[in-house]
Amino acid sequence: MNIEGTSVVLTLCVVFAPTRIFSHEVKLLVKSRAGAVWHFSLHLVATETSFDDVITMEAAGLARTSTVSFCLTSQTSAPAEFSATLQGKHHDVFSVSPSSGILLPIGSEGTQIELGFTPRTYGRNYEAKLTVETDSMQWFYKVVGMLPDYSAPHGESEYKRS
Repeated sequence: MNIEGTSVVLTLCVVFAPTRIFSHEVKLLVKSRAGAVWHFSLHLVATETSFDDVITMEAAGLARTSTVSFCLTSQTSAPAEFSATLQGKHHDVFSVSPSSGILLPIGSEGTQIELGFTPRTYGRNYEAKLTVETDSMQWFYKVVGMLPDYSAPHGESEYKRS
């Protein structure tokens, strides 16, 4: 603290690194050595972050399911209940399993989460957002489903005109 005349300048270095989306009103109390107390109201807002990762899946074929899996831990030394949901324009061509359960603690092999992709039509790529949540953490994944590149068949006709 620097004293300049009758005012006090307080400089704080704050690291704000939330692991979930939230909005809360909080009070910051500053106590001087002389016993004075200052109250400051703060509004903390943690908005949705960018994606933690992008998961790209290639289709096994039209109306055929391809799968990919990954493991996730609770990020603490204790297991944590989780839920996994898919949102977005094309969420119905993707599936997640399990959609809820227990994430194993950090340092373990983790809990396996499997994504499925079953496209219904050709001619486009599909996208959805996978959200995995515990009481203390949130992960966001962009899920992209792609159809294999089409290559026209090559060959020659055996029919010859005479």
